[in-house]
Amino acid sequence: MKSMTRVESTIKKSDYLEVQIGKIQLDLERRGLVFSEIKGNQLIYKNDKGENVTFEFYQNMIRKRVSGEGHQPIMTGVKSVRYQEINEVIEMEVTTLEKETYCYFLFPW
Repeated sequence: MKSMTRVESTIKKSDYLEVQIGKIQLDLERRGLVFSEIKGNQLIYKNDKGENVTFEFYQNMIRKRVSGEGHQPIMTGVKSVRYQEINEVIEMEVTTLEKETYCYFLFPW
């Protein structure tokens, strides 16, 4: 019963919901892209035109840019993000402004 109460209180946190929605948005935005590399806090893909599509930490958010231009917020309320490639899977660790840390695995499409 205590575990259920903890799960319920976590789900009610606004940062939890923001991160979950952001993760879904990130998955949708990565569709059709080919993984290229990780550079610090940047996750870089290539689109079908050969352009770099970057998901990067910027001013308390993860944003999407194409060829170094544009500004599409994907996830807000972010204090830090860390990407690491492990056996062709990308581990993404997000720490929110409320100091909660979430870990996700990004699989290739």
